Amino acid sequence: MEKILKNSFLSPLIILLFIVGISLSFFLFNVTSKTIKNSNTLEFKYLLKRKSESIQREVDLNIFILESLQSYYKSSQYINRSEFKLFVDTYLRNHKSVQALSWVPRVLNKEKEFYLLSTRKELGDSFIIKEKTPNGKMIEVKDKEEYFPVDYIEPIQGNKKAQGFDLSSNETRLKTLNAARSKNKITATASIKLVQEEGTQSGFLVIAPVWDKEDKNILKGFYSAVFRIGDMINTALEFNRIESSMIDLWLVDTTNKNKQELLFTNTKTKKDKNINILEQINIEGRSWTLFAKPSKLFVEKHKSYLPLSLLVLSLFVTILTTYILVLKNIKAKVLEKLVEEKTEKIRESNKKLESLLFMFDKKVIALSVNKKNYITYVTKAFTDISGYQKEELLENIDKSMSKEIKNKLWQSIKSGKIYFDEMKCLKKDGDFYWVSITIFPEYDDNKEIIGYFDIREDITAKKEVENFNKTLSLEVEKSVAQNLKKDKLLLEQSKLAAMGEMLGAIAHQWRQPLNTLALQLQYIEEDFDEGLIDKKYLNNFSKESMQLVSFMSETIDDFRNFFVIDKVKTKFNVKQKIIETANILKVQFKKHNIILNIKGEGFVINGHKGEFQQVILNIFNNAKDIFISNNIKGAKIDVDLFIIDNTGYIKISDNAGGIPESIIHRVFEPYFTTKKQGEGIGLGLYMSKMIIEDNMGGKIKIENDSNGAIFNIELELSHE
Repeated sequence: MEKILKNSFLSPLIILLFIVGISLSFFLFNVTSKTIKNSNTLEFKYLLKRKSESIQREVDLNIFILESLQSYYKSSQYINRSEFKLFVDTYLRNHKSVQALSWVPRVLNKEKEFYLLSTRKELGDSFIIKEKTPNGKMIEVKDKEEYFPVDYIEPIQGNKKAQGFDLSSNETRLKTLNAARSKNKITATASIKLVQEEGTQSGFLVIAPVWDKEDKNILKGFYSAVFRIGDMINTALEFNRIESSMIDLWLVDTTNKNKQELLFTNTKTKKDKNINILEQINIEGRSWTLFAKPSKLFVEKHKSYLPLSLLVLSLFVTILTTYILVLKNIKAKVLEKLVEEKTEKIRESNKKLESLLFMFDKKVIALSVNKKNYITYVTKAFTDISGYQKEELLENIDKSMSKEIKNKLWQSIKSGKIYFDEMKCLKKDGDFYWVSITIFPEYDDNKEIIGYFDIREDITAKKEVENFNKTLSLEVEKSVAQNLKKDKLLLEQSKLAAMGEMLGAIAHQWRQPLNTLALQLQYIEEDFDEGLIDKKYLNNFSKESMQLVSFMSETIDDFRNFFVIDKVKTKFNVKQKIIETANILKVQFKKHNIILNIKGEGFVINGHKGEFQQVILNIFNNAKDIFISNNIKGAKIDVDLFIIDNTGYIKISDNAGGIPESIIHRVFEPYFTTKKQGEGIGLGLYMSKMIIEDNMGGKIKIENDSNGAIFNIELELSHE
């Protein structure tokens, strides 16, 4: 036996196989190790990329406030201290890395006394323009050509001592002011020690120049933002703390290659000079570089034992293969072992089969009948769900089937086909359950039918869900009908509100002609006594009186036409209906010096003209109310009509100052109004949108320009 083993091990084939196996094992180890290392490097670079993008996004979001302040200055006549605070409050609440936002005016030496006098009225007599001495003490600034004191500053808490600080008194800040001034762009400073900072955290200042609106060569001052670098970077990294903990970061200001400055790090270790993994952070006027290396957590998490495991496994396979080949020479032992293994596998298979049959009997609803319709086999699951014993099942199954289904079933299975159906079955306790049935024939070795096998699936829960869905569909239809009824009530409510405004308009329309008629009737008796009445007098009196009556009659006709219920859509000229609507309001427009210009050619559309007039009336009335409440001088409403392709456009604009951007997106919402309580119900523009878009198939939008609000209406033309 020892000789056989010795010869087996010394076989050239065994030795060659062993050497090849060992070589392949170490080759696989090296390849796997290199692949995992490259994968970890790529993952770390991708992680760094995400972190740098997050930091860049946080930097951009913080600097954006200065662009917003520049735009706010351009669009405003004058920004006072309270307006500045209101504008920046929301931003400050959402960005914790902002130390302060401030307005820094340019104050010439000749304007210094006037500036101090006006500012002290708001801030007190202690306000001065100041600078910081080398030992950190604040003193009044020395006389020079111009000053750049911090004036408006928010939040005031924690930044009070920065108020009045002359930014040009500090060399770093002065360089940034001059750079922003000369390049006319937002510029950031290098790292600075904050005037208002009591801790050790450094920050940086971002300056945005503001020029005179009329003369672009006159510098009015700067908007400035002071950011805490550590808070800003930590805010960006907090988005995913687990990822952030896997990377060691060093943010370095590399603007000056000879004097690089560390701005932030999330580790206590110094930056390794050999770190070559980096990302650039774009900052106005500066060059920031983000250096990084994997943290201990990253290294620990990505430590892989796969190469070593593969090496061990490969060596094991090599040795095992060699060993098996050696054992191949000992046939008897191998055969004996194989017989034992096969025998054991057969035992295990038998156990699995027995377990499978047990579960089939317990879980599957099934039975088998022979050609004489006797039950030869039934599962326990069948008797459990039905409540019937084996002897009672056939009678129960027979009761559950109609004659038509029985004929169809037997016709199908006797022809050798499989029968599928769903059936409602009766339990022994009187309850019902649903099953999906599959019945197919059983054959003998001669392909002759010897019986039938019936397998069923309990689908009671499925049927309950189907019934629930039907009920749910009916409820949805009912809710839709209720919503349609609600929209109809809102339309009527809006119509009544418009009628109230119209009655007020008619009262204005009639007041002057009624007064004129009253005066004419009052003086006719005196003229008669004085002998002034002749045929010419009577003709003139009659003519003037009939003109007044005709005017009042036209007003009533316009009112009546406006509120006629349009049951059927008709074709009408939009310009004509706009003019008719304007006629109803012309007295009120004249009273408040509102000029209405209607330009462009009219076009014909198909719709409800009364509803269309209601939309125009709502827009005119809203503009009129704003003119009156804001006491607008030179009030004007322009209506432009034009056609592009197959679409008619109506542009209604005013010079009332526009709608605040914070609420303009809500003006079409129901019950939303900016008027005082009792002056409006907030349905006018909501119903206008519903009329134009739902009833007339058009579009209505609102926007602001530099003068006021603009309503744009698009309607499909009606072809004659």
